[in-house]
Amino acid sequence: MPTVVSIMSQQQLLQKGQKESDSIFISESNKRFMLGDNGEHGFGITKFNATYEDAISRIKDEHSFYVHGKFVRFSKNSLGVLENKTKLRWILAWLVTSKRFEQFIILVIMVNSVFLGIKDYTDVLNVTPINQFVEASEPYFMYIFLAECVVKILAMGWILGKNSYLDDAFNWLDFIVVVSSLLN
Repeated sequence: MPTVVSIMSQQQLLQKGQKESDSIFISESNKRFMLGDNGEHGFGITKFNATYEDAISRIKDEHSFYVHGKFVRFSKNSLGVLENKTKLRWILAWLVTSKRFEQFIILVIMVNSVFLGIKDYTDVLNVTPINQFVEASEPYFMYIFLAECVVKILAMGWILGKNSYLDDAFNWLDFIVVVSSLLN
């Protein structure tokens, strides 16, 4: 079983005298995607690191993040551990400030609302197929909302500091809904 992961082409493996079983073979197109060697392919590790380093170099204080070409401010530390220059926190701040993340959460809220609207509340035992479907889907919505809550808390900070997660009224609502669904 290989202990070191090597990213190389099949030809490079043969030149080094290694068998394919000694390393993980990654095609050239996947290698370019992962390493960001070709601008036409995906984001890539190299491009990500360059974006992260650029963002960190632009930070002027302990509350700022540079994501998506703009500065955002969150609390100084997240849960007293993650500072604003921590790579994990920067990734999560990038995620929670992205439009795609917000659009996805709004879509999930709308679908969940439709499901709650089509449920027959007179069917207490959930005998109808629609009620069974709605009940079976509820845990998935709860996990998505829980993940949103956790990601936002890690990115923004929980309660202490300006611009923390619970500094926003909508996040209070989210937090109460997630906690009550966990207790249910």
